[in-house]
Amino acid sequence: MGFSDNLNHMEKRKSGYVTQKQFSEFKDANNQRLIKIETTLATQGEQLNQLIKVVILQGEQIKELQVEQKAQGEQIKAKGEQIKAQSEQIKTQGETLKLILQALGGINKRLDKVDPPK
Repeated sequence: MGFSDNLNHMEKRKSGYVTQKQFSEFKDANNQRLIKIETTLATQGEQLNQLIKVVILQGEQIKELQVEQKAQGEQIKAKGEQIKAQSEQIKTQGETLKLILQALGGINKRLDKVDPPK
């Protein structure tokens, strides 16, 4: 066995020389880290897809609510117009009743003049 067998095949690295075994362990550790990162990214990707689906669903629900609110707004506006028309009608009826009362008052005065109380 030679000198290089004894050192387990040396590799030149930035930090100095390392054995093939150390280099393999380093590569394995890095590969495990990469696998963890890939797994985490895949999980986060799935979570993101689920969140996107939820957001899309909520967007559709919001659109439906907006349509519903618009319809309710139109109904409220129509009811307001009805109330306004009824108010005008009541006001007109009130004026008519005033005129009727005035006429009745005039009739009453004339009746009092024609038939004095006994």
